[in-house]
Amino acid sequence: MRSQFACSFFVLFFLIGCNNDYRHVDGQNQTIETTSGKKILKADQLIEILKNDDGHQIVDVRTPEEYAESHIEGAVNFNIYDDDFSSKIATLDRQKPVYVYCKSGKRSGKAAKILIDEGFDEVFDLKGGFDGWPADKDKQ
Repeated sequence: MRSQFACSFFVLFFLIGCNNDYRHVDGQNQTIETTSGKKILKADQLIEILKNDDGHQIVDVRTPEEYAESHIEGAVNFNIYDDDFSSKIATLDRQKPVYVYCKSGKRSGKAAKILIDEGFDEVFDLKGGFDGWPADKDKQ
């Protein structure tokens, strides 16, 4: 019986440990902050932020070809695969929020980690990437 309890405790502890990516939810905006320090925003939340903030820093980390097809208005294109990605992000203001996105969220997740490691205070990742962005909103 004691070994069953210990085994159950270990399994529970392991499962919680493996699923600890989400730390908390900001009650009003439902912003999810992950253990890596980045915050995940839904498209509608980012749309509201962009409407109310002229000084935003939004970074499209897709390839130049993807960016040329269509992108969020006001976004700069810093391809995460470029050798000069680090020097490009160094041009951003570390004290202001940075919003990153890619096609689906994988590359922007990597970019967000790089930004955090480089000392950026607030990094937001668009949930679902550009695929989750409404077709009728601020695309160029």
